[in-house]
Amino acid sequence: IESIKEKIKNLIEIGYSSNEVLKMTVSLPMIFNFNTLNIKQKLNDLINEGYTKQQALKITFQRPQIYTYGTNCIKEKINELIKLGFTKEQIINMSVTLPSILGYSKEFLENISLQK
Repeated sequence: IESIKEKIKNLIEIGYSSNEVLKMTVSLPMIFNFNTLNIKQKLNDLINEGYTKQQALKITFQRPQIYTYGTNCIKEKINELIKLGFTKEQIINMSVTLPSILGYSKEFLENISLQK
């Protein structure tokens, strides 16, 4: 079991600044319960979807709740947005600017799409 100091050290080694780690732990204290390997895997999942490492770090810093999403959740969300007419590049740009879009329900996204 990783101690809190180890967890902070590991998050900094992953690429977050110490200030970002502090802010993330305030918005999602349960991050201390997450396994570092799982955090790294979630970042790799984002990279495999087309995000750069810096983009993946940025959206998970802004919305650390992404670490609670299931393995296929982000992939499914991207596919839903593609079905609504967005390109993968647009989706990446939108989610870097507004990471919470990755947590919106399919119905909510469809409703927004209908209002275009």
